Amino acid sequence: MTAEAESEARIKAAQREAVLEAQTTETEIARREAERTIIQAQAQAQAAQMAGMAEAAVMQAKGYSQKDVLQAEVQKAYAEGIGNMGPDVTSGGGSGIVGDMMGLGVGMAAANAAMNTVAPQIGAMVQGMNPAGQMQSAAGDTWKCSCGNMATGNFCNICGKKKGE
Repeated sequence: MTAEAESEARIKAAQREAVLEAQTTETEIARREAERTIIQAQAQAQAAQMAGMAEAAVMQAKGYSQKDVLQAEVQKAYAEGIGNMGPDVTSGGGSGIVGDMMGLGVGMAAANAAMNTVAPQIGAMVQGMNPAGQMQSAAGDTWKCSCGNMATGNFCNICGKKKGE
């Protein structure tokens, strides 16, 4: 009986070892397939990056950028849209959605022009502000209020008290 039990134990151990070997092989195959997929994805990403860099270099050599291309496409679409409008709209007599769109385009152009002139002035104003958010006076006549605030002008901008003599 012992020889039979030993034989069965060896068979079961061999079966377990075979199952374990099969699982290890499956795991190794899956790992290598995953590595292969990662390598392919990295190669595709590098190819796309290199193509983009080459396109950017060509554009730079020709003196323009992707921003210029997008602006040209928008302008072309805008011109086509105006070309497709009826004579009422292009002459300024349009009404409805198309007329509103024309007005919006004109308004946006005016806003853009205004921002190009106003933005530098706003920047200069912000540069003249101190960390407390108060405008610095040209004469530098700041005074300390009883509330502890450093104020300029005749009144404290925190508590409203008048500047003392």
